[in-house]
Amino acid sequence: MDIAAERAYPTPFANSPLLPLLLISLATQRNAPKTVATVKDEYDYIVVGSGSAGSVVASRLSEEPCVSVLLLEAGQGAPLLNDIPSIGRSFWFTNLDWAYKTTPQKNTGESLVNRQVIFPAGKGFGGSSLLNAMLYVRGNRKNYDDWAANGATGWSFKEVWPYFLKMEDNQDPAYLATGKVNKCPVKMFAFVS
Repeated sequence: MDIAAERAYPTPFANSPLLPLLLISLATQRNAPKTVATVKDEYDYIVVGSGSAGSVVASRLSEEPCVSVLLLEAGQGAPLLNDIPSIGRSFWFTNLDWAYKTTPQKNTGESLVNRQVIFPAGKGFGGSSLLNAMLYVRGNRKNYDDWAANGATGWSFKEVWPYFLKMEDNQDPAYLATGKVNKCPVKMFAFVS
């Protein structure tokens, strides 16, 4: 682990004397993605992007032993600091963020710099989950239904709901309408009462 590189990220903890201890503690709990030293000439499936969706798709495809899967990611692994809840915004506008912005807006965004709306998008293993403060949020039901009403066949909330359940793993009994024992862990943090 390169503690100097970890400290280079702009976070509220960057100058803390406790940061090295925190990083060592996090390192012992981490399941870092593994990179492949050799890349084959051919794969059965190539999944582009290792965000929440791409990682689950690649994992499901690779469950079949005779299938080869390549998961491509433009970015890198997240720094260990990213395992701290609510720190994700500290990584906006770093090498972990594509840092998309709209063109300057004519009729909105008066309080925004250059009247541009920013759209952080994760660039690294985990995709935008690197930047979203460890929050799990499903899309708004109306958005899916509007897509379907405008011709996106198969994208109504009723049609995509089973896929949310198939993807997520939420073991909290307080949430009845969730998936169980699947690929995307969803849980409350231990320090939350």
